Amino acid sequence: MSEENTQHMPDGRSFEERVFARFDELAASIRGLDARLTGLEAKVDQRLKETRPIWEQVLVRLDAMEKRFGRIERDVDSLNRKFRVFNEETLKWQNQQEDLEERVSKLESEPAK
Repeated sequence: MSEENTQHMPDGRSFEERVFARFDELAASIRGLDARLTGLEAKVDQRLKETRPIWEQVLVRLDAMEKRFGRIERDVDSLNRKFRVFNEETLKWQNQQEDLEERVSKLESEPAK
């Protein structure tokens, strides 16, 4: 291989100089990206600080709602039991009423003695 190809480039710099220049450009780009990322992180942290109290209030309210819904569920379960018992008692009373009506009808249909 000839050394001539790498020594005589159009911009007059050696291969090593061009490689190091490119590394410098990449390092500068990385520093720029790092600065932008740091700025974005700062903005995100600030937004989190701004919204954290709101979310804490939301969580407190959700906890309170969850407790209330738990009480409501227990109340509904209790009412369901009461309605079942009420329906059973109503059916018993209806049954007894029908028995009485049959007995009265039977007595009314018998000839008087």
